Order: sequence, then structure tokens, then C-alpha cells
Amino acid sequence: RRRAWWASGLAAAAAAVVALVVVFTPAFAPGRAAEVVALENVTDAPLSATVELADVAWGTRIEMTCRYDEAPYADVPADGWPYVLVVVAADGTTSELSTWRARPGTTARLGAGTELAREDIAAIEVRALTTQKVLLRAAIAE
Repeated sequence: RRRAWWASGLAAAAAAVVALVVVFTPAFAPGRAAEVVALENVTDAPLSATVELADVAWGTRIEMTCRYDEAPYADVPADGWPYVLVVVAADGTTSELSTWRARPGTTARLGAGTELAREDIAAIEVRALTTQKVLLRAAIAE
């Protein structure tokens, strides 16, 4: 009787593990290798950025690192300049993924995501939040 109880308990535990693997594997399944892309300055903005694009089951995960020059600026708001990370789809539509504020001499790191597959992303942009002026841009799908 004990042996039967242990056997059924082990079978149930094994089934639970298999179920978890089946449920969670698609969310973490590796597709293509992650791609790191440097954004190009399209203005004289004192910043630089890279994004890492990774395929996930629901679209594309984006990790960004944005660095701001240390130079002295007279017009820095007390809480820093506001920026927005924008993804441009192949059909030309845009989506704002994240906003943040930064001051000179700092590095901002953020993670965001889009339901778009990597091949459906035409470009990634960093814009000034208040004016929507494109400061940095990288073409992704060509």
C-alpha cells in the first residue's frame, strides 16, 4: 500500500513538472539571438544609447541603456529632461513604450516590450517627451 502511495505521488509530481515545463517554456523559448543596436544621433543632443532586442513568445523585449554627457548645461530642469522610448512599426504606426527623466552625467537603463515581432519593427527612437522631437534613432528591419 505504501509503495502504491509513493508511486502515485511520484507520478503526480512528475506530471506537475511536465505541465509547468509545457506552460512556461513558450514564454522563455529562445528564438534568434538577442541583437544589440546602437541608436544614431539625429540632432546635437548630448546623449547616446543602445538597445538589445530579444524575441519572446508575446513579441519583442527591449532593454535600453542611455548615457548623458557630463557637460555643464544651464537649462537642466531640477528633475532632469523627460524622454520617451518609441517603437515604429513597419506600417509606420508608433507606440510609446516608456518614459523617464535624466540629468547630465547619468545613465538610464530601462526594460520595455512590444507585441511586435522583431521583423515588424522598422525603428526604435528616443524622443524629447515634451516636443516629440526625435533625438536618437536606429533602423531595425530593412
